Amino acid sequence: MSKPKNAFEIFQFLDKSNCGECGEKTCLAFAGAVFLGQRRIRECPRLSPDVLERFVAEPDRESPHEATPEDRLQKLKSEVVHLDLAEAAKRVGAVLSGNKLTLKVLGKDFSVDAEGNLFAEIHINPWVAAPFLSYILYGQGLPVLAAENWICPCHESPYIPMLPSHHS
Repeated sequence: MSKPKNAFEIFQFLDKSNCGECGEKTCLAFAGAVFLGQRRIRECPRLSPDVLERFVAEPDRESPHEATPEDRLQKLKSEVVHLDLAEAAKRVGAVLSGNKLTLKVLGKDFSVDAEGNLFAEIHINPWVAAPFLSYILYGQGLPVLAAENWICPCHESPYIPMLPSHHS
């Protein structure tokens, strides 16, 4: 099987029972961990033998050249440095105050400054920060209408963006 483009391509092969036998809370979380190379598809105890055969030639994803979520986040932050925050705020419906662009993420203010530094009322982690930065960098201000459009364009990243609510 060719390398999956996102976690949903792995998720489709799982039984979606959210049994937790693999150690993850949900099958989607497991698929994300497999995509990131943190878990192996064969660690799913409910995977059918025919599906497992498709992944027999699964490459070793623990290569030192494989980007981690933190590496991907750093790459996005470095791209923000070259971004016109005023134009980006206008494009995605964000608020620009001083040198910070702010959107609501999960109902809380989430901001980035011109140096790529993040500020938030919630815990900052790659699963939230990468979709936020991807939206700022690549978003066109359009709402996501279907699940197949939720995968961000940030270099084959598996992150699923949370739609920001636009400020009035």
